[in-house]
Amino acid sequence: MGTGKKTIIALLAAVVAVAVAAVAVRSALDAHEQQQQNAAATASQQAREEETPDERAEDDMSDAQRALVAKYGASEEAVTGQLSSTDWASSDGKDTLSFTGRTFTETSGGEKKQHIYALSKVDKASVGNAGSSITAVMLLEDGSTIVVTLASASSQDPSSWTVHSSDFAYSEGYKPAKKTGSCKAAMPEGADAEACKALFGEEAWAKTVAAVEAWAQSNCPTAAKAAWGRQATVDWGAGEVSTSFTLDDVKQTSIVATYSTKTGNVNVKKSK
Repeated sequence: MGTGKKTIIALLAAVVAVAVAAVAVRSALDAHEQQQQNAAATASQQAREEETPDERAEDDMSDAQRALVAKYGASEEAVTGQLSSTDWASSDGKDTLSFTGRTFTETSGGEKKQHIYALSKVDKASVGNAGSSITAVMLLEDGSTIVVTLASASSQDPSSWTVHSSDFAYSEGYKPAKKTGSCKAAMPEGADAEACKALFGEEAWAKTVAAVEAWAQSNCPTAAKAAWGRQATVDWGAGEVSTSFTLDDVKQTSIVATYSTKTGNVNVKKSK
């Protein structure tokens, strides 16, 4: 074979090698880019899951709803607070209604309907000697509006409040749900159980669990389970151990239980 042919073959081989290397590099870059995209998507999904229902709702609100929320005053905050402070049930107990500051959810027979809302108008009127009535117009995520009325025979009696709307899906009227007394704290197992014993001691942990269940039964009657947050904070100076639980009600209420090593008492309150 002549020198010229050998040179051409060598050049062709070099070109092929360079092309193969370029393909390999491109493939590696593509794989790296795909890994980055997957990691970003996973991080975004995790962040979404860690958001509260209201934070997720604010992400999905329409511009018109955001504009209304930005103008909220004391009246609007009072109404959302009143609605979200109670779990509601129909007179026969078959349908339930739950509010957060940005959403409301109706359930009936395993079916669930949830809406994002923003208050566009609030009117308050006195009823009788001590009662009151609040009418609120809500703008929903699809642009439609509904009218909701909160009424109470006595503003001093939380159990006397009712909420009505002809636009609700399952029942036009709801009243405060009866206390079920069924909430149970999901007990940690394995290494988690040993950690709890080490931080609290068995008697203190039992008191903490009992206090959490009692708080849930009184404040979130539709919750059936309190899941431990697997984290605890120790304040050696104050002699306190604090840990969190998340209830399985519609609002996924988060609470903090603080055990005092000085008094043996447990304080439970809703997380901020």
